[in-house]
Amino acid sequence: MNEALKLAISVGYESPLPTATPNSKDDDVMGFLLTKEMEIYFSPLVFTDPKFWQALGKALGWGEFVGMIKGGTPVWLNQAHEYFEIKLTNGDENAFWKELLTSQQTDKTNH
Repeated sequence: MNEALKLAISVGYESPLPTATPNSKDDDVMGFLLTKEMEIYFSPLVFTDPKFWQALGKALGWGEFVGMIKGGTPVWLNQAHEYFEIKLTNGDENAFWKELLTSQQTDKTNH
């Protein structure tokens, strides 16, 4: 998750949510803070922001659409749906992020 957020930030993502701080309690944290040491303090609410997924897509070089799934679903929306399906079914979120970032970085080096 941290790597995905760092990638989104690297292409200009700014959370519209209140800023987190290193001393924030989990239930107080809404946005994110990126320290000079590249440590991130954030809330999972960041992942409800469509702009996060769009920025992540930009950082990973996603095209505008995934084939013609549902009439041409934007890639960022497809990935967000996958994330929330895993989240809502108590799936392995760490595996999702690892697979997403690994497969996307492999795709970029093969093109």
